[in-house]
Amino acid sequence: MEMAIHKLLAIKGRSHSKGLPLLLDNIQSVETIVSEFPKIAQSLCAHFWPGALTLILPAKSHLSKLITGNSGNVAVRVPNHPIPRTLAAAIGGSIIGTSANMSNSSNLISAKEVSGILGDRLEFVLDGGQIENDAPSTVLDLTGTSPSIVRIGTLSIVEIEHTISVKLK
Repeated sequence: MEMAIHKLLAIKGRSHSKGLPLLLDNIQSVETIVSEFPKIAQSLCAHFWPGALTLILPAKSHLSKLITGNSGNVAVRVPNHPIPRTLAAAIGGSIIGTSANMSNSSNLISAKEVSGILGDRLEFVLDGGQIENDAPSTVLDLTGTSPSIVRIGTLSIVEIEHTISVKLK
């Protein structure tokens, strides 16, 4: 698996220290990935998954340091698209879920775009249809003393604050 992760990072031109998010097949798979699954995370998952909320939680020690970016934490999400959930279910509950583009480049929204930019570096491209909304997921870090927003995406701070009754920073 480490070799595959190194290859993915090389294809994207992504730093080894950045970490990689995991897409899960369902909420139950979280407990196979994280060492702590606090009530606030469980509440957010129940409300927003499948969907565009990525949570950063403490990783179990068996996860590759390439996935955690050597931080001891992991970003997890159950996406709102059946293809990554089905793939994750087929191989044990999780897959790496980074965007199909070069690091720090615009999102690619179709298999044709991915093939045009990255095709010569990939073994195949799975066409799941054109992405209608290319806004990224909202990323919330739950590893500190209080939740903090890492990236605003599809979900607003107000939606999250309303769900957990906590003011975010």
